[in-house]
Amino acid sequence: NASPEPVKKGKTITVTGALTRASWDYNKYYGYGAQSVKLQFVKKGSTTWSTLKTVTTDANGNLKTTVTASVDGAFRYVYAGVSTTAAVTSGGDAVDVQ
Repeated sequence: NASPEPVKKGKTITVTGALTRASWDYNKYYGYGAQSVKLQFVKKGSTTWSTLKTVTTDANGNLKTTVTASVDGAFRYVYAGVSTTAAVTSGGDAVDVQ
C-alpha cells in the first residue's frame, strides 16, 4: 500500500506491505521476518519496472519504507524466494502525484 493518495510532488510516500509464508504443520500463514524484498516502481504509461531499493522485513514480516513522490506510477514489492519459499510479486499500487 502506497500512501497518501494523491500526493504532492516532492512529498514523502510511505509504502507498506507484508511477506507471509505457509506453515503446513499449523495450516496457517505467518509473517516471514529478516527477508530482503525489492521495492519497484513503474511510471504511468510504461511497462518497465525499476528497483528503487531493498527493504528488510521486520520480525513479523512487515515491510515499510519511504520514497519521494516525483511522477504518477505504481509501486510493488518483489521477493526473490529461497529454497523453502517461492518467489512472489505483489500487485502494483498506483499513486497520483500532483
